[in-house]
This record gives sequence, structure tokens and C-alpha cells, in this order.
Amino acid sequence: MRYLVDGYNFFFRLKEHIFPLEDARESFIHELSTSLKEIKMKASLVFDSGTETILDIATKKHLGDIEVIYTPRGMSADDYLIELIEIQKHPGTVTVVSSDNGVIARSVSLRARTMSVEQFVSFIKRKQKKNFSTEEKNISDSTSNLKRLEEAFERRLKNPPEDDPTL
Repeated sequence: MRYLVDGYNFFFRLKEHIFPLEDARESFIHELSTSLKEIKMKASLVFDSGTETILDIATKKHLGDIEVIYTPRGMSADDYLIELIEIQKHPGTVTVVSSDNGVIARSVSLRARTMSVEQFVSFIKRKQKKNFSTEEKNISDSTSNLKRLEEAFERRLKNPPEDDPTL
């Protein structure tokens, strides 16, 4: 599954303190990257590049499991997201993350899946919780093995080796 995230839509729905904008955006990207790395999930985060860009092509950088894309000059992130769906051989394998009704409608019309920002955050949290619970299961031991260990410790306490100064 490929996740295409409407960058500023996601950012402005979650962040309260957005100034200075560039610092807040970079912090947001790092936090999301950390969360996605924990659950082994990749996503493309698409931002409007703004009016100051002079490039006619999108600029991209990778940070962990996130591909950060800034749109070409004159193109909105919404239009770029739709363009990314249109070039997919199988658009049903794409999930667009946005709470923008226009983006959602256009994505669905191209047969892409959609998630609201809130649904995506919940999805990440569920996967993190599942991974944490799986890790807990991996480090636990069977009842019978714990019983054997307890018996071994009790035997050692009753009959400590003579050359062990700790007992």
C-alpha cells in the first residue's frame, strides 16, 4: 500500500504552534518519520512549495521512511496528489490521507482509497500498540519454563557452590 499524505492539511489539523512555519514543519516531519519507522510504514508527504519556488519540477528528499515532496512552481499539493494517483498502474493500492473533501472526492473518482487525517493517526496508533504488544509477547516466557527457572534458583540457594562469594 502506498500512502500519499496531504502535507499541510495533515500538519495544520494536528499542530497548534506553527510559527516559525519552517521549524514547525520540520519538527512535524521528524515526528511522523519516527512514528512510521516504529511500525515499518512508508509514506509520501506532499507540500505546496509556495510562490517563492523557481523550479518547474517537484523537489524530493527522504527522511527515514518518509519521502517529502514539494510541488513544482504553480502546482498545488492537491493537484500533485491527483497526478500521483493518475500515474499509478493500480490506483487501488494507493491511500490518500487528507481531510480535504475536494481531494477525497477526486481521489475516490480515480479509485484510490482515502483516510482522513484523524483516521490515519488512529491507524498509526493501533499499529504502534499492536507492535508493542507483539514485543511484549516475544519477551515473555511459558509458565512451565518460569517454574523450572524458579526451581533451579531455589536449588542453588539451598546448595550454593562453595566458591561463589555472592551467595
